[in-house]
Amino acid sequence: MAALVTTAATVAAPLADLVGALVPADDLGDTAEVGPGYVLVVSNVGAAPATATIANPRTVQGLAVDDGTLTVAAGDMGMFPLVRLFRGSAERAAITYDDATDLVVGVVRLEG
Repeated sequence: MAALVTTAATVAAPLADLVGALVPADDLGDTAEVGPGYVLVVSNVGAAPATATIANPRTVQGLAVDDGTLTVAAGDMGMFPLVRLFRGSAERAAITYDDATDLVVGVVRLEG
């Protein structure tokens, strides 16, 4: 798994700067920082929908809590909040993709 680098985003930051910070999704998955204001950005440049799955390591009274999923249509971009609920044992979220071939991804920390 590759460790995604977080990009700070402010109201004044141009969208092109954020899109330029995206990197190809790793076939084996990625990891990302989590917390208030952290968002996973997935851009699908392919011809078919693609899904990113954010592992949820938590349980409630012994029952597993569902993973987070983000399905992005072909040619579209989606965002998913990386809240602390998704923090794994390495203090980062673990993200996998049904097909990473046509995905570019990144993590943005939204700031005032």
